[in-house]
Amino acid sequence: VPQLERVTSRVNEAVEQSRQASMRTRAEERRIRSFIADISHDLRTPLTSVRGYLQLLERTELDAVQRERLAAAHRQSVELGALVDRLYEYAYLLDAQVELEVEQIDLGVLVGECLLGMTAPIETAGLEVEFAPPAQLQITTDRAMLTRIIQNLLRNAVQHGRDRLLIE
Repeated sequence: VPQLERVTSRVNEAVEQSRQASMRTRAEERRIRSFIADISHDLRTPLTSVRGYLQLLERTELDAVQRERLAAAHRQSVELGALVDRLYEYAYLLDAQVELEVEQIDLGVLVGECLLGMTAPIETAGLEVEFAPPAQLQITTDRAMLTRIIQNLLRNAVQHGRDRLLIE
């Protein structure tokens, strides 16, 4: 019986150590999620300021080399903005219990709406848009999530695309 008591005591100690380790792990995960969310939020304010100054510079008289450098800075600010957005979404998804709100959506209409929302960056990137979606392409999905996916694809096209953006 004393041997059984020692085994039981050791098992109980191991269970308690495991429980405490699990609690420490969950607390550390919460701390990391909070840190990621805070960093992504804190980066948005100076990035918005940088974009504002770039827009002010666009309104001044610049030579061709200066305009080229300004366009490069603008592209980099758009890329940084996309990275910050992804970081923020990552923190959100780590913390959120995602519940899909499924509905019937016309994909062409949604892509068109997203394109309109990206008009300024598309024009700044000098992309010619050819948009010819199929008529009545209905899908059943979560509008918010699909919108984020389309916006990410459009941001990538603005950042890395050249000359023409073809959407069929």
